[in-house]
Amino acid sequence: MKLSLCVVNYHHDEEITRLLKSLESFRPQFLHEVVIVDNSEQKDELKALRNTYGDWVKIHHPQGNLGLGKGSNLAVKHAQGEYVLICNPDIEFDQGSLDSLVAFAEDLGDFGVIGPQLINSDSTVQHSCRRFPKIWEPFLKRLPLASKFGRKNPYLMSDKDPNHTETVDWLVGAALLMKKDVFQEMGGFDDRFFLFFEDTDLCRRLWESDKEVWYYPKSVFVHSEERLSERGFWVFKKVFWIHFFSMLKYYVKWKGVARPKKKVVHKKMVKKL
Repeated sequence: MKLSLCVVNYHHDEEITRLLKSLESFRPQFLHEVVIVDNSEQKDELKALRNTYGDWVKIHHPQGNLGLGKGSNLAVKHAQGEYVLICNPDIEFDQGSLDSLVAFAEDLGDFGVIGPQLINSDSTVQHSCRRFPKIWEPFLKRLPLASKFGRKNPYLMSDKDPNHTETVDWLVGAALLMKKDVFQEMGGFDDRFFLFFEDTDLCRRLWESDKEVWYYPKSVFVHSEERLSERGFWVFKKVFWIHFFSMLKYYVKWKGVARPKKKVVHKKMVKKL
């Protein structure tokens, strides 16, 4: 099997239904499956999906809510594909988007992770690739007047062309393509990160192991994003504090470790960029 889509669900049944419908409409040319780890309390909520889509949709029910990182690790463990696409439930595909992403992976051969371009439902581009954060930057990004301090945000890479294929520091974990054996070699996500920063940490470990992190905007996914950490007056939200403590874990883990130097881009890819 070529590809396993690995999805962690927590009360996002409607979003997963849309994901599967888009996958059914724009099926890739290769053999694939969907592996869902359902962290929801009601374990029978997704039963209808298995009845609708058959054996290519597999659902696993862990005991309790494992969180995003640990849940993704479990999904990959059960995956049969050569490649795993770790994606959020609120992702939708378009014609050829999966084919082009995997074709790029095949061209690279040796890589750490690849992320597609993520767009909103109105076709505006999301900031899905970023530079490794300084400790204050994730907070500044959430300030109500943050956009007033300048159009170019180094952390969000808004000073870069969003349609340019390149290696980047890290990718937002809404859609990450990896070889299954590379994901397992890296130990998967660090399950100390229940939610948030598991993607930043994984990309940093990949760079530390000389494995490249690629942004590939010629493959486009729709991401119906509603940032959990930005809903309402965030300082009073439980999810804000989950984000805050994940951020602290990240900085404690990497304290005193120099930012990894990125390798030179593959010479064979230069003509394709």
